[in-house]
Amino acid sequence: MKNYYQKKGPYTLRENTYRRMRYLIADYDFFKAVNFDLYVQAIENAMQAIPSEYVRPVQEHLIYRKPYAYFDYVSESTLKKWVQRYIWHVAKELGEI
Repeated sequence: MKNYYQKKGPYTLRENTYRRMRYLIADYDFFKAVNFDLYVQAIENAMQAIPSEYVRPVQEHLIYRKPYAYFDYVSESTLKKWVQRYIWHVAKELGEI
């Protein structure tokens, strides 16, 4: 899956941190299954930082790797913005920034 990362703005991370957070979020179901509460709590707390109408598409894109084109009810640019902000909030919850 291509990774579109906006390198400007207040919600930017170092590239390695950004990629690490993406993979961590993708393993959300695994972390829930093995009760790894630190990561589960960080991922769930970050969900509260974005508007509720974007939580489901952001989760489906990051956890289940659905492409941006799959979501016909939200524009690609809007979804990219909230994906980036969500990843930033996960990093913040984990103390990476």
